[in-house]
Amino acid sequence: KISLKINGAVDIHGAWRNETTEGVTASLLGNTRNEPDFNQQVQINVNGTIGDKLTIAADWNTERTFEYENQLKLHYKGYEDEIIQSVEAGNVSLQTSPLVGGGEALFGIKALFQLGPFSLTALASQKKSEVEEVSVSGGSQKNEFEIHAYDYSQNHYFVDKIYTDEDVNTFGKYFRNPNPIPVDSLRIKEIEVWKSTSATIDNANERRANAYIDLPKRVGSGEIPEYDNSYREIIENPIPGRSTGGRFRLLEDGVDYIFNKYAGIISFKSQISKEDAIAIAFRYEGPAGQTDNYYGEFLREVVDDTAKVMVLKLVKPQDLQPGGTFRDAWTLQLKNIYPVGGRDVKKEGFTLDIKYEEAGQDPINILEGKNLLEAFELDKSDESGTGGPDGAFDWEPGRTIFTSTGEIIFPFLQPFGKDFPLEDPEKTYQAVYDTSVTFAKQDKARDKFIIVGEYSADATSVYNIGFNAVENSVKVTLDGRALQEGVDYSVDYNLGQVIIRNEAALVTGANLKITFEKNDLFQLASKTLLGLRGIYDFSDETKFGFSFLNLNQTTLSDKVRIGEEPLNNSIYGFDFQTGVDLPFLTKGLDYLISTKEMSSISLKGEVAYMNPDPNTKKSKISSDNGESIAYIDDFEGAKRTIPVGVSYTGWRDISVPDDIPGLNNSLSKLDKMAFKAKSYWFNILPSDVVVEDIWGDRKKVGRNDDQITVLDYV
Repeated sequence: KISLKINGAVDIHGAWRNETTEGVTASLLGNTRNEPDFNQQVQINVNGTIGDKLTIAADWNTERTFEYENQLKLHYKGYEDEIIQSVEAGNVSLQTSPLVGGGEALFGIKALFQLGPFSLTALASQKKSEVEEVSVSGGSQKNEFEIHAYDYSQNHYFVDKIYTDEDVNTFGKYFRNPNPIPVDSLRIKEIEVWKSTSATIDNANERRANAYIDLPKRVGSGEIPEYDNSYREIIENPIPGRSTGGRFRLLEDGVDYIFNKYAGIISFKSQISKEDAIAIAFRYEGPAGQTDNYYGEFLREVVDDTAKVMVLKLVKPQDLQPGGTFRDAWTLQLKNIYPVGGRDVKKEGFTLDIKYEEAGQDPINILEGKNLLEAFELDKSDESGTGGPDGAFDWEPGRTIFTSTGEIIFPFLQPFGKDFPLEDPEKTYQAVYDTSVTFAKQDKARDKFIIVGEYSADATSVYNIGFNAVENSVKVTLDGRALQEGVDYSVDYNLGQVIIRNEAALVTGANLKITFEKNDLFQLASKTLLGLRGIYDFSDETKFGFSFLNLNQTTLSDKVRIGEEPLNNSIYGFDFQTGVDLPFLTKGLDYLISTKEMSSISLKGEVAYMNPDPNTKKSKISSDNGESIAYIDDFEGAKRTIPVGVSYTGWRDISVPDDIPGLNNSLSKLDKMAFKAKSYWFNILPSDVVVEDIWGDRKKVGRNDDQITVLDYV
């Protein structure tokens, strides 16, 4: 009996194209071109059975982005008493023992044979994936980072342009000194930070407010004067970057942001979006002997009048951008603090370096004889803090790094711009500070500095493994013990995420390892996987198994590049497991506690041996003794031609050799020149030498190429 269910669509597009080009054309076909235009799209889904042993399943679509999304499977299932129990062709998988492993993304044929208590699985396939691993050690995850100069955090702002003043230099006095030197007259005593919101629900911490970038300060003895009503009126025509109005929500210090009262900086803990506006009210010390200076209004001043529009100082307008009416607000954003990518970053395992990368060359961390980490003042002392630079990043929380948000702090406001610490102005990258990130990225000629390193941050319950992870390939272990999917963790293959549920995997000291396969997006080399898995059942509890896998990877080119070598690896494994019930132990424990479960003991063991050949391309030179070889460069493009020149003006008498046999070497060089043979060299113009005299029947390129200028020497 044959039963097939087929559905899908085949779209065939056929046409005839006629193109006519006006004007002169170099095509041999002339100005008119006729050609067929053919295209097809196929989407098909097949499910069916042939008899009671063979099933067919196929899901194919030519419009899918990646080949691995198409699936094909033929499955033959034998009867219980047959030696051939099953045969699978198409998309198959094989898992052996834990040490030997296997593969999920395979395309080939797999067969299962059963002979009494012995079962054997054989596989021949093409491997379509790579194994990757995420390790989380000690409750933290190790990550590498690479940051460009334009990748600065957009969550840090000065409260007022006076704190950006180069002469006052509140930032440098705080961050460039081991012991900060505060400017007492600018010390901020109190601040409230507000963020724009679109909510309309009445809330005690939400108010309607107008915010201005150039809001005047309030100064007075005794009662502080209020802003006049002109600041509270509805802003009908707000100036982009200078004023805005609407509802604002009061943020909480220490929860939503961190504030530096000496440098006048607000650092937000969560990402500030482009659509958000930030406004503040703050009070600072002011000159000695004078009253405090106020900017904006505090909530307590208008708490009794909820209908009253508050007046605030604008720090970040919506859609912040450089230049124009946004110029003042643009200068308030700090562009010298860089996120490494993690939060709650730990000192252990943290490394950072600054490198300069020229096209086609390896990055270097020394320019003009200076270590870049030291030049940018991120390495001023050793780990003890008493010695000089030691070549490592100075870990000083709050001064060189914000550990909670994982951000590096440069002690200059424009480290790659006007504050560039090296002498060569051609290496500066001023576009980072004068233009938007989008435009700064386009200045490739100046984009040479990279900040690289590694960090460990507190582990989270969610880990990204990529959209192309192979289904059923994820394996998670905790301190070497395998965790159970669906209980200890779950996998969302659509989002490419592993969600850890076992709390023990997230505590300090836990060692978590996530192993998974990723589908090859593009396969440029053939990878063949052969495998065997045999199991002999001595009883229901006692089993002996053996495993064998061979991976053979070839390359498309005879020139084997480093990192792309053809390989042939084999691994062999033997495993054993048994279990025994212990009724006497159960009976003995019953005298202490009443148990209903049988006591038992189980034993498992495995041994594996790997025979690797990481490069099957061997040298044919006998002296290499069969060692593997790899291609570096054949220097075919390294030819350099140096013309000697045939013009008589380009030739000169040579100098006297230091030692001339048979000649008195005590003579001066000028006297030795008298013994030089007389020679002459000249050009005869017009030349009487033609092309054929030198190159024979060489084809001439033009009419004027007949005579060749030559150098005559006598």
